[in-house]
Amino acid sequence: MNTTITNQIPIPNDRQKSRGIDSPQTRDLPWREMKIGDSFLVPWLNTPAYLIRHRVAALASQFDQRGEAHFMLRSTSVGLRVWRTE
Repeated sequence: MNTTITNQIPIPNDRQKSRGIDSPQTRDLPWREMKIGDSFLVPWLNTPAYLIRHRVAALASQFDQRGEAHFMLRSTSVGLRVWRTE
């Protein structure tokens, strides 16, 4: 199998690369304002559910890795619900 190598395609900037998952539903989520037991809903709207789940889980894991907070995510019929558990 031959693979063609080219140098004519520019590298996309971060904004272009994340356009599909940086949706209005995941911008400005209230992570830092939450207390243990609080939750919020990220509606599905017109974004595929798997993209929302992936993006929100990635954001939640950043807090967990830094030891700041822990979040639990569950899918519902209208969106993704996020709870702060620690």
